[in-house]
Amino acid sequence: MTEKEKFAPVRGVIFDLDGTLAYTMEDLKSAMNYMLRFYGFPERTTEQLLAAINHGGRVFVKRSLPPEKAEDESFLDEAYAVYHEHYLADPVEKTVLYDGFDKVFGLLEKRGIVSAVCTNKETDVAKRIAAKLFPGKVSLIIGGEKRFRSKPAPDGVNYICSELGLDPATILYVGDSGVDMHTARNAGVRAVWCSWGYAKRDAFPEIEPDFIASVPTDICDIIEKCSG
Repeated sequence: MTEKEKFAPVRGVIFDLDGTLAYTMEDLKSAMNYMLRFYGFPERTTEQLLAAINHGGRVFVKRSLPPEKAEDESFLDEAYAVYHEHYLADPVEKTVLYDGFDKVFGLLEKRGIVSAVCTNKETDVAKRIAAKLFPGKVSLIIGGEKRFRSKPAPDGVNYICSELGLDPATILYVGDSGVDMHTARNAGVRAVWCSWGYAKRDAFPEIEPDFIASVPTDICDIIEKCSG
């Protein structure tokens, strides 16, 4: 990507959800450990769950189960249903929007920049979280159902660009993981890594983000920089 392309005016921003817009881990942990207790399995720590996240709910459950159960597809379906039902009942009990995103959404609205969410989380849960934490702030939410391949495949981002009439060259994709950085590269959009999220920068050394945001309001600075 040339410097001119890197600093092209921003027309749209696509956000990851977990660890990017919102701290969701306490509710995820509650639902996962409920499922594990239901079957008499050991509970997982926050650190263990952070290592299992980013690839959608079913993979999250698979990586959290004991190894001898994780490969049993029939049991995995059952365990995932228990987990998802419990999580969907109240996915915003302890989940919070990261400080500073009120200013980010305010700038997007002021500049007429459209925004969307692309997540591997289930769409029904993602919409529940959005309705509670940032109602009406994004134009589209694409979750991790079978309609699209999961990130890092570019399908969800490509669909958002098409649906909202956006040129990928004018998009910032904001995420907190290697999965997100690869998604941005695969979709041909600019990658913004947020350092407040769940992953560590050294977890994806093969990808160099176009921008790094240390706090959410750094996204405002990036947009301003790209606007000349």
